[in-house]
Amino acid sequence: MESTGLQIVVIFLLALCARSLSSDNQTDDAHKMLTAMYDSTSSSMAVPSSTTHLLLVSSSSSSSSSAPTTTTTSSNSSTTTTTTTPPTTPVLPAKSRWNVTSPEGNVCILLESGIRLTFNYKNSTNQNVTGATTDVPSDAVSSGSCGGSTQSISLQFYNNWTLTMQFSRNSTTSGYYMSSVSLSYSLRPNHLPFPHIKEAYDGSIVRPLDGDSFEAPVGTSYICTSQQTVFEDQTVSVGLTGINLYDSHVEAFRANTTSPEFSTAGARCTDDELSLLVPIIVGACLAGLIVIVLLAYFIGRHHSKRGYQNV
Repeated sequence: MESTGLQIVVIFLLALCARSLSSDNQTDDAHKMLTAMYDSTSSSMAVPSSTTHLLLVSSSSSSSSSAPTTTTTSSNSSTTTTTTTPPTTPVLPAKSRWNVTSPEGNVCILLESGIRLTFNYKNSTNQNVTGATTDVPSDAVSSGSCGGSTQSISLQFYNNWTLTMQFSRNSTTSGYYMSSVSLSYSLRPNHLPFPHIKEAYDGSIVRPLDGDSFEAPVGTSYICTSQQTVFEDQTVSVGLTGINLYDSHVEAFRANTTSPEFSTAGARCTDDELSLLVPIIVGACLAGLIVIVLLAYFIGRHHSKRGYQNV
């Protein structure tokens, strides 16, 4: 009975660890490792396979997302065919670095990121195209301002496109943050980035941001390896629907320095902070598992000796 209880505890511990890791897409390998460890442990402890399947598979299924499905119905019959499309991993935009230099030669803003813009439009055959993307090219020309309370960096590309990010000082926290983002753009047939667009379209957006967007103490930089959305509007039929930054490293309000290198990171985005917890969770799970296995071993030895004495 004691051995069975320990077996159940082992199953529960591993299932709990796997479930706690399931919310992060970067923890699939950790989940597989825990499952493999459980398989080897359960074989030595003779854990019922039905119990193993019930707990571990249920935790795994809660973390896996279902693949997209396409349902096609034939007009000549009542047969419905459902096709499951395997999920694809999108290619992330290439990361580039830009800066803003003051007239005195000091670098006041450093920006390193992959920036992706998303659009909806009508193509030359009058079909709606949704979610079309273009990335800010690495040869985009940077300019900006190095003010005392606000600073900005503008990226010019595709001849007449301009993406601007403004940073503001926070006098309360002695920090800085991205206070707004704006984009002016021009879509033209037979021109980049969407040459098959039906007709010309000019647009612009200005989006104020919260005070905690890319926020860091002055004298430090901000890092976020995850995707960050600074603008999103899925209601438009033609025009910009999203601005996303990937694997970003940002620093504004730099002291009088000509150095092109970032200062020490003073803040990270929430997703990055959560990913740092994964090794801690895995380590705690492994430590708990080792304790339980050792306890089961000594209890098993105790029962074995008592059995020999009875004989």
